[in-house]
Amino acid sequence: PFSILKIDKKRALLRKTYDALAPGGSFIIYQVTNELKQHATLFEHAESEYFLQNIPPMFITVFQKAPTLNGRRREVEWSRAPANRQA
Repeated sequence: PFSILKIDKKRALLRKTYDALAPGGSFIIYQVTNELKQHATLFEHAESEYFLQNIPPMFITVFQKAPTLNGRRREVEWSRAPANRQA
């Protein structure tokens, strides 16, 4: 679970996940907390839903990488990205 990782490890794993995704690709996670969303600022879109049908209830979050623009992928730096991106 992401919750036991230190912040630098979380960000490194998220960076590798982002880099591995094709443009327009999605990374879907389910967790008891929604804490990871604040660290996943590389992703251009993130949407969470609290799923009560699961025991225990969980947050399902979909992070999406933007499609390419003119054949070039948009690079985002951790320090420049807003902390809260939600639809």
